[in-house]
Amino acid sequence: MKFFSNTICRFVIVATLSVAWMTAAEKEGSCLVKKDKDKFNYEGCDDLNNNKCTAEVLCVLNEQTQVCAHVCDNSENKKMCKKQKFKGKKICEYLYAPTTDMNAPSNAPTTDPYFEWTSQTSATNNKWVSVTYGKGIFVAVSDTGTGNRVMTSPDGMEWTSQSSAVDNRWSSVTYGEGIFVAVSDTYRRNGQIVMTSPDGIKWTSRTSATDNDWLGVTYGGGIFVAVSLSGTVMTSPDGIKWTSQTSAANNYWTSVTYGQGTFVAVSDTGTKMVMTSPDGIEWTSQTSAGIHYWQSVTYGKGIFVAVSYLGAVMTSPDGIKWTDQIVAYNIDWYGVTYGQGIFVMVGSSSVMTSPDGIAWTSRAAATNNWKSVTYGRGIFVAVSSSGIDNRVMTWAP
Repeated sequence: MKFFSNTICRFVIVATLSVAWMTAAEKEGSCLVKKDKDKFNYEGCDDLNNNKCTAEVLCVLNEQTQVCAHVCDNSENKKMCKKQKFKGKKICEYLYAPTTDMNAPSNAPTTDPYFEWTSQTSATNNKWVSVTYGKGIFVAVSDTGTGNRVMTSPDGMEWTSQSSAVDNRWSSVTYGEGIFVAVSDTYRRNGQIVMTSPDGIKWTSRTSATDNDWLGVTYGGGIFVAVSLSGTVMTSPDGIKWTSQTSAANNYWTSVTYGQGTFVAVSDTGTKMVMTSPDGIEWTSQTSAGIHYWQSVTYGKGIFVAVSYLGAVMTSPDGIKWTDQIVAYNIDWYGVTYGQGIFVMVGSSSVMTSPDGIAWTSRAAATNNWKSVTYGRGIFVAVSSSGIDNRVMTWAP
């Protein structure tokens, strides 16, 4: 079953699918789902989707106003579902229910041993938020810990604690030009929110272009590019000297990647939640496939893939035109990467893989809060902000 974000209220799905109540984060809304549409045929619901829905949702606003939404088994109804509104607001973007269609997304993780992930012991039980690969080693950074906010591994299995330059809330790490570069979302106003290392072990503080909350950093086209939740961008040819750049919009930019000669950044705020640049300096706003909390973006196999909270995924051949994709879970996705012909995304207790960024399959994983995933040396490595001595997992295709 698949549920995208709902602007009125959120779904909590009961395993039996017979009845599911909406948790009311806001007091004015709650929804009831009934599987049998013949017994619970809310007036007007079927007409909106030409009687092609396998279930319906009755939303009650302010304890008196009933609103219809839908759980559809036909992707052709996507546009119609998006048009449903109540008092000018969208009721739902798209709701996907179990169907006999063999091409529909799976609801349960597969148990195929080929896709089996292995838990590994992290160096410490810090909140590991980002991982990268370069120069023959994996490097992960954390936003917690004392004197041990970095860990390294030659194989993704045996990890060693390393001291960061300072104990900042490190948010992202990348590799390029023979060095590792990490950025922090700590607004310290002292310039020490970038650090570099030639080997992942010895780290040196660098002065950022501005003291913003930097959330993502990447390397491409001979330049490092970092984006922030303050709506700013900075670039560096060597990871040491940084220059401020003007972003396309004052959004909370969460992630940036490089592919096909283009930098692509995604945001979890704003109306145009993507921006692109040929050089990291001049940026242009682009329209995302939907208004979601986009958390991570990657490039591989000729396409860009971005993932978000609440299960949304979008793809683009050029970073400009984006398309929604259907995935199986309403999961908070935090990281996505590409390697060996496979896309992998990780999130809250979940992992999914895809050969093309479009068709996704759920895989079994430890019930941790997986924040980031990378590929190197023939294996995928993911890190987590939760768990006891198992905050790393690996998979070798």
